[in-house]
Amino acid sequence: MTFRLSIRHKVVAITLSLGALFFGAIIFSAYTNYKAFVINRNSEDLAIVAELISKRFQSEVLNIKDHLVFISSNSQLVRAAVEKANLLYASAPGEDVTGPIKGIEALWDKGGWEKFEDELSVRPVGVFLMNLKQTFGAPVVEVSIMDKNGAVMATTRKTAHYYYGEQEWWQKAYKSGLGAVYFSGADYDSDDHMRSFILACPVVDASGMAIGVTRVVIEKDRFLGSIFDIYLGRGAFAGILTPQGDSIFALDLGRAFPTGLLRLTSEAISLDAASDSRVIKARGLGEFVAGFSKIEGSIFDPVGDWYVYCLRDVRQIFSSLWADALSLLFTWALMMVLLYVISVVISKKVMEPLDIFRAGYERIKKGALDNIIDIHSGDEFEELAVDFNEMVNELRQGMVSKDYFNKIIQNMSDILFVVTPQGMIDLVNMRACELLEYPEAELKGREATEIFSKKDRYIVSWGLKGLIEEGALKDKKISLLARSGREMEVYLGTRSIKDASNNMLGLVCLAKDLREVTKLMDDLKRSRDETEKHKDGLERSLKELTESRDVMLSILEDTDESKKQLEEAFLRLREVQDELLQAEKMVSLGQIAAGVAHEINNPLFVISGESEMMEMDENLPESAKESVRIVRQQVARIGDIIKRLLEFSRKKEVVFSRINANEILNRSMQLLQYQAKATGRVEIVNELSKEPLFVDGDQNQLHEVFLNIMLNSIQAMEEKGGILTLSSFSEIMQSVEMRKGSKLKAGQKVAAVCFKDSGPGMSQDTIKRIFEPFFTTKKSGTGLGLSVCFGIVENHGGTIDVESELGKGTTFIVRLPLAKEVGKK
Repeated sequence: MTFRLSIRHKVVAITLSLGALFFGAIIFSAYTNYKAFVINRNSEDLAIVAELISKRFQSEVLNIKDHLVFISSNSQLVRAAVEKANLLYASAPGEDVTGPIKGIEALWDKGGWEKFEDELSVRPVGVFLMNLKQTFGAPVVEVSIMDKNGAVMATTRKTAHYYYGEQEWWQKAYKSGLGAVYFSGADYDSDDHMRSFILACPVVDASGMAIGVTRVVIEKDRFLGSIFDIYLGRGAFAGILTPQGDSIFALDLGRAFPTGLLRLTSEAISLDAASDSRVIKARGLGEFVAGFSKIEGSIFDPVGDWYVYCLRDVRQIFSSLWADALSLLFTWALMMVLLYVISVVISKKVMEPLDIFRAGYERIKKGALDNIIDIHSGDEFEELAVDFNEMVNELRQGMVSKDYFNKIIQNMSDILFVVTPQGMIDLVNMRACELLEYPEAELKGREATEIFSKKDRYIVSWGLKGLIEEGALKDKKISLLARSGREMEVYLGTRSIKDASNNMLGLVCLAKDLREVTKLMDDLKRSRDETEKHKDGLERSLKELTESRDVMLSILEDTDESKKQLEEAFLRLREVQDELLQAEKMVSLGQIAAGVAHEINNPLFVISGESEMMEMDENLPESAKESVRIVRQQVARIGDIIKRLLEFSRKKEVVFSRINANEILNRSMQLLQYQAKATGRVEIVNELSKEPLFVDGDQNQLHEVFLNIMLNSIQAMEEKGGILTLSSFSEIMQSVEMRKGSKLKAGQKVAAVCFKDSGPGMSQDTIKRIFEPFFTTKKSGTGLGLSVCFGIVENHGGTIDVESELGKGTTFIVRLPLAKEVGKK
């Protein structure tokens, strides 16, 4: 049995197939792109986290290092205590002083520490070291001082040894009296049976020569753990590796770190030492998104470069993505159901006229030629139905049944009779009986020669055998003989009747009355005309079928147009998604800025305390005291900056007062004169207006704005030198100076402050991004200075503009609204 599929089912199947492929391709593309986007996003986030950890680690170590260098070089208490300890060796010049020291070392664990405990940890230097240790915080487990021979002279706890003169860290820090800062890396600390960082710094006298060594021992796991915990959550792998693959630190966040993954991480770092992010594939462990950042080894010489790595399991990242994939699959299924319903409705609508045609054909096949097809669709199907009805009407007129055919034979106007192969008459029509004057029963079975005239009978007798054998006799004019003896002239024609085996069954003889020849020719012409008319009807039907095919092709083209519209809608959805992700990224940057600002408060507290102690020192010269007071003022200002940094992502109401902008500029210029002179190449030129420029604003915030801009200009000219020109004046805002979002209005009086330097200038790309948070072109710095300045000036209702070209210097112009009723000040 041959399987047949109806046109309706074909339309539904084609529509569903195309829809499934189309929507499946869209969903697959969306899923693939979204998966790649999630991996890239996580990779970028991990790279940022690794970089933040790297920078914070360097910052923390440098903070301890700088503080230790400052104490070792400037603390009179430490210097005096070390000099006093070194005087004990002066009583025995030329003798080996290490002998007694090694003697104490030999008894150190057998009561030596208890004998010297009060002297080493209780006296003023020991108390000072204990306070210093508390200042550094919990990760610092020991602060100790050794004299010029390596003997312990003060410590915050019991040390593993009394004599360190032969230790590598002491020899490199003391350096035969020349002194150098030494960072040991993650060494094993025998005091606490753990790995720790050792930072050693020389204690110098007034001439700058090393007279002793100060040592700080930092617990590695606690120190690094406090840094990593801030930026990473549970379920991630993170730590520090050397280029050789040695693990300096591995953070435990609830999962054991596989050694195979550690090896692959090391290999990934060795392939690209630069800060980068990638996907690591570990056999048996899965895939991990990775982010790396290098810790520059130059600040920890001789440790070398280290690398911070952050890994996140791809399966954990995509745990929520599977739900999204199921949602997409469910959406696809719903769309297929909807598409099936639509295709069924469309196919039913399209196939409805064809169903009517098929039903009409079945009725015609059963002989019901009087039924017509009734279609009123207003399209080509209706025209086809009209033509079909005409064709059926013509068919009904030309098609007959067997009985109808016999009636035609009996009632035809010509003589018709059938002769058997034996020459007997087998069939006659009524016209033959009428003209030959015989009843039908008498003619049947009679020899055919009896109805021919005597003059033609011999011709028929002679040629009958040939007529039967050859199956035809050429049409010929003869005379038939009636029963009454009357002869009538006819035109006789014969045709043979044969079976499937080509055997003769008989002859059909048709005799035409010559009187009716003319009428016969007219009938033939009319029949030809009717045939031509049938031909035209069939051609019109074929044309309508062709147009129906064009309609189906048009439907498929409409489906392609729908596909294009869905693709455009998907692209618009991706654009909205990118905008939402950018907004989320800015929120994350604000949170990171708040965390970084919080960590700056710790070293500021130490600086403030030390500067206060130095200011209270009566032996300190007045010039030094003045410098200390300036330091304290700037520490207070830094604290104020930190507060604003914490408020970076939220607005704060500012209390305004009427102030003279020129006075703030003069104080800022005096404060930076020292730094300008220190470079030896930058000159500050004062071209401020003599008339006061009163504005309503916060004095500290405007002071910060002017300092930041001046400091940037000085730093830009440090290498090649230059001139920084400060000028101020009042002006009226012009319409051409208006910027979108500015609170200033055309015709408003403003105080303009101009900072013009002769530095290297900036490119147009840099100018476009200069006020973005965390954007900087310097090797150091956070990139927050100008963004904070921009926010302060906007809060004061003013504007800040930049004009710069490469090689032609840079000009910053700050415009602030002049205070109203200045004359009443």
